[in-house]
Amino acid sequence: MSRYFKVALLNIRRSPFQALLAFTVLFLTYFLTTLIIYLSYGSSRIVEYFETRPQVIAFLKKDIKEIEVTALFDRLSEDTRVRDIRFVSREEAKKIYEGRTRDNPSLSQLVSPSIFPESVEFSLYDLKSAQEMVTEIRSEKIIDNVGFTASLGGDENIEGAIDRLNKASLYVKLGGVAIISIFGLVSLVTLISLIGLKLVTRKEELDLMVLMGAKRSSVKAPVLFEAMIYNLVSLVFGFLSATVLFLYGAPVLVNYFGGYE
Repeated sequence: MSRYFKVALLNIRRSPFQALLAFTVLFLTYFLTTLIIYLSYGSSRIVEYFETRPQVIAFLKKDIKEIEVTALFDRLSEDTRVRDIRFVSREEAKKIYEGRTRDNPSLSQLVSPSIFPESVEFSLYDLKSAQEMVTEIRSEKIIDNVGFTASLGGDENIEGAIDRLNKASLYVKLGGVAIISIFGLVSLVTLISLIGLKLVTRKEELDLMVLMGAKRSSVKAPVLFEAMIYNLVSLVFGFLSATVLFLYGAPVLVNYFGGYE
């Protein structure tokens, strides 16, 4: 096997331009395949992230009784449309404010917890029921105002925002499948053509080796090893390049979407 490997390397050195063509096409195929897999996974996680955020925020009026808040919380907890729910006190609201203004500590020092309204935040299983839920919550006597998390862009387009994210994720996957299919086909044709060309150009040499007693499988083995080298090297470099690019690009996306929390 080591002899076949050495012969394959020798054949690659004999035809560097053909080898470069094979490496380039296969590298692009594996690079794009890996990158599209990362993007598809990442887009799905982004959609999942926004869908599971507390989408509805109900701000409570001041000087309301605790029993009224408890009653509202219990009703929402029993509502089958509600996924997760939590109560945010004034102190918690101040901590959230401090976390978002940590780059400018003087802002948080100028405010007290009393100026922050208490709120009830919850997410929904189906965003199609969002507008209906908002209408119901606004009719509650203890509710001062109802809004959506900034990440979703307001109550007029919450469903549209998630729908656009889902469509973007779908387009990435469909486009990825199309690109991978095209490059995969090009790579396969290129590799088969190169192998066939090598067998044709070395036909006399291979026939002579067969006449000297060599098995046909042994004669063709170096060519197959050559194809394996093309694939293996291209796979490693394509995977590593796509991974490095994704790792450098991911923090940019995290920072971008992190501002919408």
